[in-house]
Amino acid sequence: MNVMASLFRCVYGPIEKTIYQFLLLLDRMRGLDFYRIVEYQIDDGCDYECTHLRMHRMLRSICRDASPEDSLLDVGCGKGRMLWFFSRCGFQRVDGIEYNPDIAAIAGKNMERLKISSHLFTMDACDFTLWGNYTWFYFYNPFPERVMELCLKKMLESVQIRPRTLHILYANPVCHRKLLELGFQEQPVKRGAWEKLWFPYLSVLKRYRYTP
Repeated sequence: MNVMASLFRCVYGPIEKTIYQFLLLLDRMRGLDFYRIVEYQIDDGCDYECTHLRMHRMLRSICRDASPEDSLLDVGCGKGRMLWFFSRCGFQRVDGIEYNPDIAAIAGKNMERLKISSHLFTMDACDFTLWGNYTWFYFYNPFPERVMELCLKKMLESVQIRPRTLHILYANPVCHRKLLELGFQEQPVKRGAWEKLWFPYLSVLKRYRYTP
């Protein structure tokens, strides 16, 4: 597997670089900023990174289960590319939380340019209090387990006030066990031929549901 992975990187690496250069060019032509990742640093020193394009097909398929009354919160929304993506998936409303004010400002400009009415909360997710407004949540591994646990517990507390089924889409799910411990049930994620071709080079996506 290591040999195959090395061979894959040697072949696909230059292709991927070309693809992202093209996406950067499209950004500039449309007056957007989704794909620049070097200039902006998260507080722990990691480069800003957005959800990989290879995951979009799976996410789009899962979101077909959402109803027009469902609303989604992107926790750690970054520059807002996934807000744009989810706004086209049939949700009643799509909002985002972003801790870094510089990145949140970029997301705001992107949403304004695209005429998307998503509300952006520039704050620490630990201080967020409006979990009860949403039924779907998207995480791209935005923070460590202690923060994830706090957010999940607040989410569950909101169910006591507003009973509803919760759905979580979690990319790169390093806190998988914590969700199971808190009562979330993992749901199957179907992979088509395209996703199977990329696996294991595709970031893992898991889906969870909580029914009170």
